[in-house]
Amino acid sequence: MADTYNIANLFTNVDLSRYLTENLVEKELALLKNPGQFSSSILFDQANGVDNNLAYPTGWNGVDSYNTSGFSQDIWKKTGIAIVQPSKISNEKFMAIYEEAINNPSSYANNLTQSIIATGSTKSSQNISPSINIGISTKFDILPEMQTGSPVAVDYILDQSNSSIFFNQKTHAIWLSNHGGSFINGSNGDGPSTDLDQNYINLEVVDFKNSLSKSILNSAQKSRFGLVTYDECLMANVELATELASVTRYILASQEVVPGYGFDYFLTLSDFKTNSKLESQSDIEFVSKRLGEAFVSTFNGRNSIFYTISLTDTNAIPDLNKAIKAYVDELLKSDEKLLNNLLNTLRLKGTSYEYKYLQDLGNLALITKSLQGASTALINASQEILVKLDNAVVVNNQKYRPIADGFIEKNSSGLTITLPTDYSQYVDLGTSAKFKIKAPEFEAQTGWSALLDRIAKLLQTVDTNTASADQSEKKVRYSGEIIKSFSNEAWFALEINGYLSELSSNSLVNSNSVILPELKTAEVSDLILYLDLLSVGNSGTITVEFQDLNGNKKGGWSKQVNNPDTLLFNFSELHFGDKLLEFANGDKIVLIPSDGLDISYDLDMLVKDHDLKEFGEPDSNGFFAEFNTPILLNTSLIANRDQRFLFNTPVLPQELGKEEQLFHTDVVLLSEFPGTFRVSFEEYDGPSVVFESMDYIDELISLKPSTNYMVTISYQDSDEIYSDIYPEKLSSPSSDVALYLNYDANQPDNLDDAILRAPRKIDVALDRGSV
Repeated sequence: MADTYNIANLFTNVDLSRYLTENLVEKELALLKNPGQFSSSILFDQANGVDNNLAYPTGWNGVDSYNTSGFSQDIWKKTGIAIVQPSKISNEKFMAIYEEAINNPSSYANNLTQSIIATGSTKSSQNISPSINIGISTKFDILPEMQTGSPVAVDYILDQSNSSIFFNQKTHAIWLSNHGGSFINGSNGDGPSTDLDQNYINLEVVDFKNSLSKSILNSAQKSRFGLVTYDECLMANVELATELASVTRYILASQEVVPGYGFDYFLTLSDFKTNSKLESQSDIEFVSKRLGEAFVSTFNGRNSIFYTISLTDTNAIPDLNKAIKAYVDELLKSDEKLLNNLLNTLRLKGTSYEYKYLQDLGNLALITKSLQGASTALINASQEILVKLDNAVVVNNQKYRPIADGFIEKNSSGLTITLPTDYSQYVDLGTSAKFKIKAPEFEAQTGWSALLDRIAKLLQTVDTNTASADQSEKKVRYSGEIIKSFSNEAWFALEINGYLSELSSNSLVNSNSVILPELKTAEVSDLILYLDLLSVGNSGTITVEFQDLNGNKKGGWSKQVNNPDTLLFNFSELHFGDKLLEFANGDKIVLIPSDGLDISYDLDMLVKDHDLKEFGEPDSNGFFAEFNTPILLNTSLIANRDQRFLFNTPVLPQELGKEEQLFHTDVVLLSEFPGTFRVSFEEYDGPSVVFESMDYIDELISLKPSTNYMVTISYQDSDEIYSDIYPEKLSSPSSDVALYLNYDANQPDNLDDAILRAPRKIDVALDRGSV
């Protein structure tokens, strides 16, 4: 008979209470279907219950709701500990939930959460009437409030799990559940906003490792854990894996965001079989690997491939770090031009995570390997990272293996590494001294902080216009709604301030790809692309390809680029044989540089005989977009309706000036339709500056660094009738507007933009505004 696989769980509920409570109920359901295969001890820190459904009753009787006394333990807001018990739900209702989970893995968790809320809710106003009552069947020993962001809580759950009351042996795996903040910020943040604790504390990775080490030393087995799992965001770092390598064989974690419902505990654990006596360390590690792989296999069904989860084998980490050490040594020998090319390419093409200084390790190695000017030793070190990374990452949900698959933009290989690419990211990361404290083992094995110090000096001296702007942020209107309207023109700003450079020997790294909006009523012949060349650092050739979803070329153009200009690409020219090419959802535009081309650009698309009714989805504040780069924004303003967006200025490197130093920005606003339009900049809870004109605006404005501004542009139509305006347009007044913002003050330039009938020269403004 197989032994039971023992899992310790540290659940810090805080604002995720409803989701982690649902995860607990899933474990209870899995135990009901699959008894004897696994056992879970849980330290369950409930939130304060002030907000919606942040604390729940326990000891559910299997039938009734909270309002009908269906729970033996009233709603409690402290910390509890227990061995998770099988759900007391009836077999008939269990099968209904199980069938829904099988048939609808992406939605059943939400339905289960709503049922839990209705059955044991602290809010009677939810007005939810589920067909099935369900709650937490486990009865807890309720303890005084415990700070679960502290290693003391880890020590407690592991000591209790090792006692005769619980497993009476060493825990095989430990699960952490809450918000994660990478190895820099730790995990299981627990604090006063939604809990009873007076101070907010995060569980540092180094402290967590020490707690696991103590537990190993105090156990009879004296061996590593089989699995450490983070049901939290941003914890799949090579730095974290290095720190925990001595205390666990496998780590299950996300490079980015684990969505609200996280792992599928129910379906995964319902089918889990140990098939082992678990008598040896090899037995424990074998079963731990199978369990980690099982959770990865169910992840996409519940969430999507756009989120990440990976299983890492820490036995492969030492060899991976040897390759990283060789990589550091070679990069430190490289000149500033190559390092700047690396930073630029990462900004352009690197896989982007919530913490921008986290780079995908496979992505970094592939980009470095193909850099123009990379030494043979650096290429070999990058290749060795790919080889060792492939050994370290057992499986990831995106099924992406960079050593075999090559460069695929935005895919994740399974582990991140720390490398800021602009100064604001360096500020967010903190100093290299902080890095050494947070990742001491990784630092000892790789000397990574020396590279951070070298990069920091570059980030403080490179041009603010490129270094302080996150060039990887592309503002694309995917969800624009257009309708057929003869004699009108719908404009889409496909990409705002893109950068295209031949920095790599790999054309996939160099190219930029933009998925076209969903154009239900448009024909291919209606589409015209306008590529505005804002600056040309080096002349060359640009190839514009029209591709399908799978990257198959449907048509294209190649043009020589020598100077700033507007290039027009008419889709009506594209034919397949004697037939005009068809437009399909998922089609994309790919820009490919060659012959040393280096440009910045704005890419717009015109759809003839259509109106653009709306675009994008506003956030909770009603803003449609947020920009932190210089921008050239084409839009259509409906009369008497404002458009707002947030404009964020970057952080100023300290060496460039004092704290009060300002950015100077040209504000250029031009319109083709008669009327009055205005642009305003407003600092949150601060001053504002407004420009208004019936012609065009060309002003110089001074902005504070590292500040959020709300920018509002508005248009009021004119009563004057113009003979060259279509009658159809006059019946629905609107104005096509180009708004230009940069960070290059006092540099006159021509603004030659597709949406304008004639180019405007940007002069140094006589009137200056300051916010």
